[in-house]
Amino acid sequence: MKKKASINYFFPTLLFIIFIFAGLTSFLQLFGFCAAHFDVLADSLALAIVFCLVYMFACVELAKAADIHSIIIGGELRTNIYSCVGYLAEQVLGNLFFDKGFISANHFTVERGFSTPTLGEAELKRKILTISKEKIMLLDYTKFGDDSMVLIARPEDVDVLITDWHAPDELVAGFGDKGVKTIMAPQV
Repeated sequence: MKKKASINYFFPTLLFIIFIFAGLTSFLQLFGFCAAHFDVLADSLALAIVFCLVYMFACVELAKAADIHSIIIGGELRTNIYSCVGYLAEQVLGNLFFDKGFISANHFTVERGFSTPTLGEAELKRKILTISKEKIMLLDYTKFGDDSMVLIARPEDVDVLITDWHAPDELVAGFGDKGVKTIMAPQV
């Protein structure tokens, strides 16, 4: 949990209109949102519920803000992580644009890029990248060095990689060579 929580150190300075994709890294990302005003769209009912709890209990100042809106995009529910994928989710996203799109991947290798085992998730994440002005990948060190079945994106397809202090130096340098800004979260 610490490796994922450290990535959240940077979120209060990065927010506008954002998209959050489902997963543990995204779940923990919600706790970094307490210092900004923004609109949130999510593909996960669990994330939306947690956001409401964070909004109500953890962020007293945000509880006073009327300018925070949560939208669940809908679609086919993946019951293992409560995320929505598929045609309906993609249709909703087809009418939206984001200042920043935050996604994560199950794995990363230099040869294959960012990947996930699920086709529907990969398609939706690619869609999020195409409609986001700034494409931000959240990846803790446990994701490096392996790959999954479906490609999400190549390193050069993202603008920013946020990772933790355990990330291998040679991989971090490789992102810089491809024009990707890398933010290393401090040890917590």
